[in-house]
Order: sequence, then structure tokens, then C-alpha cells
Amino acid sequence: MVMGSFEWIALVVVVLSLIKIFVLLVNKGIWYRNVTKKVYGSNGVARLVFGVLALWLFYVLMQSLSIVEVFAVMAFASCMIAYAFSHYSKELLVFVESIVKKKWSVSMIVYILVWLGLCVWVLVELF
Repeated sequence: MVMGSFEWIALVVVVLSLIKIFVLLVNKGIWYRNVTKKVYGSNGVARLVFGVLALWLFYVLMQSLSIVEVFAVMAFASCMIAYAFSHYSKELLVFVESIVKKKWSVSMIVYILVWLGLCVWVLVELF
């Protein structure tokens, strides 16, 4: 089987997911100390890396999918993430409350504007 972009992306997600699940089953603290803390401990670097990855993935997806299809997949992924977070609702509410009290940064405003632009794009495609 010849693997295209989608297959490679899926393979990376599967491998990383299996590694994470295995590590979490062995010791949850290992993942926190060696991955989570290092990735999110450097806020600017994480933002840059995830931003570049998001742009690249978006570009790859848009080669074969419509923006409506991308949003449908995002709905599935959002539900999976929300389901996981729902197990920690008390802690999540404390976290969200602390965020609500903060002012939006310029990068957060840009992020919101990108979301608005994507939403308008989907609505234009649908109607």
C-alpha cells in the first residue's frame, strides 16, 4: 500500500496515541514530567510549533477535503476531547474561571479572528 499524506498523518497520530496510552498506564507522572511540562512550559515555543503544525495540516487537508468536511471532522475531535475533559469537570471549571478573568492577548484575538473567518467560510459553502 502506498501511503499518502492522510495515511502518514494518521500513522503519526496512532503511534503517538499508543505511546501516550502505554506511558499513562505505566505511570501518569512520566508523561506529565517528560512531555506535558516540557511542551507547555515554553509557552511561546509551543504556540509557534502548534501554529505551524496547524497551518501545515490545514494545507494538507484542504488538498483533498472541503472546509465543511474539515469542520465535520473537527466536530468529532471536539466531542472526543470534551468527553475526556468531562471526567475532570470540577478541575476544568476552576481552570476556565481563572482564564475568564484574564484579558485577551493579541495572539488570542488573532486566534478568534481566524475561527470567525473559518466559520464564515463554512457558512458561505453551506448556503
